[in-house]
Amino acid sequence: MVKLLSCIGTDKHISNPNLLHHFIKYYKNLGITEWAITLHTGLEKQLNNLAVFQEILKEYQISYQVWQGEYNTHEREQMHNALILQQSESQWVLGVDLDEFVEFPCQIPDYLGKLDEQGYNCVSGNLIDRVGIEGSLPFIEKNLPLEQQFPLKANVKKNICKPLYPETSSEKKLAIKKPLQWGTGHHTFPNECYAFLKESPEVLNINHYAWDSLLRARIEYRYRTYSRKPDIFPWIHQYQNLIEYLTEYDNFQLTDIGT
Repeated sequence: MVKLLSCIGTDKHISNPNLLHHFIKYYKNLGITEWAITLHTGLEKQLNNLAVFQEILKEYQISYQVWQGEYNTHEREQMHNALILQQSESQWVLGVDLDEFVEFPCQIPDYLGKLDEQGYNCVSGNLIDRVGIEGSLPFIEKNLPLEQQFPLKANVKKNICKPLYPETSSEKKLAIKKPLQWGTGHHTFPNECYAFLKESPEVLNINHYAWDSLLRARIEYRYRTYSRKPDIFPWIHQYQNLIEYLTEYDNFQLTDIGT
């Protein structure tokens, strides 16, 4: 059994609803039938776009819950881990963001079933940043394949955002089983979980479509929010680095992002 878990920001400056159509179709085609979707909406009424995302999920007959309030990565992880604890020990939970499209070699239930047979309870993936032609930040269109809208493969996180720990910044713990729990951003596990970890040696590719026309507004919002509490959000310098870069260039320079 596999359940897809995702927390989706719905405010106008956070997510393009066209991406949700791509997301649902992609994972449905890979065999996902169980969903655990949270739609997040902030407190600024002029930015509220929740109804549009609700209508899309209704169209695909996918249930969801709504989280209203200031976004907090740590609070999101608490919600995700609470769901993990509610699952049976045989249940896989695939945790992906709206902009993460994992390349599985076959149907997801079949793939994770094979990992079951080998005794694994985790599979990881590496983020591959996808950017537009000539480093542009495209508006996401509903009816055009994402790989055509974002044809270039890059490493924006490492080269522009410059995380303090570049060796782990692109890796995500994708699918896990109880008793494992996710750490911040699904990049790590809490220390107490490592004793139970049986991770597959195969690392999957994750096409990362975060670099769209809403990027600047989204990152500026995150920076404003997290900079008020730098002690619990130590990665805010990544947002600052990206904002400074986009202020200078508007788009990505291909020589800077390793295409």
